[in-house]
Amino acid sequence: MRGRLAARCASPHRITRNPDRVRNPSCFAAASPVAIAAPYPDETTDATSRNAPSAPASRAGSPLALALALAFGPNLAATATPKLDQRPVAMSPAPFNTGFAMGGQKAVLHRQLAHRGLLPAAAPARPAATVTVTNCDDAGAGSLREAFTNAVSGDTIDLTALGCSTISLTSGSLTTSADDLAIRGPGAKQLTIDGNDTTRLIAHTGYGLLDIDGVALRNGRYDYTGPVLYAGLAAGACVLSSGSITLTNSTVEHCSASGTSVSGAAIDALGRLILTDSMVSGVDASAHSDEISATIYGGAVYAAASYITRSTISNATVSATASTAFSGTFGGGVFSIYGIVLTDSRVSGVSVDVAAGKIAYAKGGGIGSPQTVIMSGSSVEDNHVRGTPGVGASGAYTYISAIGGGGVYIASIPRGFPPESTITGSTISGNTATCDGPLGDYTVGGGGGLGSWSPRPVVITNSTISGNSAATMGGGLYARHRGAFALSNATVTDNTAPTGGGIADQGDESVYDLSLVSSIIAGNHATDATSFEITTLHAISGSVNLLGNANVAVPADTLGGDPLLAPLAYNGGPTRTHALLAGSPAIDAGSNPAALEHDQRGATFLRTSGTGTDIGAFELQPMPDELFADGFD
Repeated sequence: MRGRLAARCASPHRITRNPDRVRNPSCFAAASPVAIAAPYPDETTDATSRNAPSAPASRAGSPLALALALAFGPNLAATATPKLDQRPVAMSPAPFNTGFAMGGQKAVLHRQLAHRGLLPAAAPARPAATVTVTNCDDAGAGSLREAFTNAVSGDTIDLTALGCSTISLTSGSLTTSADDLAIRGPGAKQLTIDGNDTTRLIAHTGYGLLDIDGVALRNGRYDYTGPVLYAGLAAGACVLSSGSITLTNSTVEHCSASGTSVSGAAIDALGRLILTDSMVSGVDASAHSDEISATIYGGAVYAAASYITRSTISNATVSATASTAFSGTFGGGVFSIYGIVLTDSRVSGVSVDVAAGKIAYAKGGGIGSPQTVIMSGSSVEDNHVRGTPGVGASGAYTYISAIGGGGVYIASIPRGFPPESTITGSTISGNTATCDGPLGDYTVGGGGGLGSWSPRPVVITNSTISGNSAATMGGGLYARHRGAFALSNATVTDNTAPTGGGIADQGDESVYDLSLVSSIIAGNHATDATSFEITTLHAISGSVNLLGNANVAVPADTLGGDPLLAPLAYNGGPTRTHALLAGSPAIDAGSNPAALEHDQRGATFLRTSGTGTDIGAFELQPMPDELFADGFD
């Protein structure tokens, strides 16, 4: 058995075949193109324990308890769980072996596939080959369905020679148990696989890699209507995989999933997702329950870890409603338990709406992870989370609500100590985190732009946090429990919240100061006139910053006043920035301790220009002489 486990770890995409246990994170960490998270120290890999049946979920390890830990932190979860988790044990799937709630539901998903006839018998053994699809029929000789049905691990399905533009699925989803399968299309504009809003498009029940290139996947639908025992998990209306997925030069559009729990309405992978030069849009995820909790993990996209490059995720509608229990969402656009790497990409236009009979939690309108988030050259913009907590017997809003991280949500489950999250050369703007009606008895949350519960500081460099708003604290940035921030050459402006319009550093368990270096924190708005820019439980360390309203103790070299910023706009580069207007006190007044070569806009925009480095994410550059190359007139 140990030999077989070692062999599985040797494959960069393979995961354990035991359907009641999710794959060994040690294999994942070793195989990942970016090592997001190390395996947990108590993760077991021996054959005996891996094949032992999972113990029934206790109240301490139930999905509710773990969801509460993500939403409110372990302390509140420990006290709230005994009163709130009154469901039968049968309704609580076995806990994920790293302590995260979704693992049990993922095991349930695999069983659901079997119960619903989506685990086909293995195809006859033969050598792997390239199989050419010769027509756009839904079935029969030369069809895509035939190629899926007969596929063996290592096959490549070739769609490049088709003369038609659409393959319309009328006989259910395309399902394969082949471990590794590649699909090659002529291009997303040339070929569409269409589910006609009646069926899931692709169900990959193998445990290797599903590799898709050059196709459009459109109008997939999956509605789970089975027994409540299975927690109603609906997932992957366009693409579902028990292994890993790579999606390149492709589009995934108009996918919808519904059930009492939803995971990745458009794309759902137990392993990794590598999304490159692709687009995911027009997604609808809906979770509703009158009996148990209604939860959504990754409204549009769910994967164990997500690597998103030069891609767009946009226009998703995510809703969770539980009339008598709790409901919530994590990561309206993308949610990954082992972390997210977002490079030169955009997540925008995701709307998350949560209503509950008791507890309402909504975290991460754009992206969310209980581990590490790495953003570079990317934008998370115009995403919204809204929560409505339950009404008590007196008619007052007496239950817990946790609404936060309108754009980005970063947390750490009670176990583990993930690598630090980094935001570099990126913009987080126009995101909101709001709560309808009066706030509950215990309301936590905030961070219209970004909310962090991570035990390490979120490092924000050469980036802009602008125009975000929160219902409670931290219109731009919010840290809770062990959370903290370290900003360098950043701009935080035009954010709004009742307290801490720009930054709310409420990390009551954090050992870190709020670190600010050569950054602008100005022009933010708060109902509390004493905390327009910052409210913090910690000292502020760093140097040469510009604070518009220095209502807290700051380093002696901190500047004040109006930074004279232009509106947020494309001033060059892939992301929007606030240009410095002539006469700004930020010009040449900053520092560049990290020896950055460029400002937020990237190549051709120097980080230091003129007599010194400018404070903030934008560096004022000399105007080029466009008329005379030699500089003379």
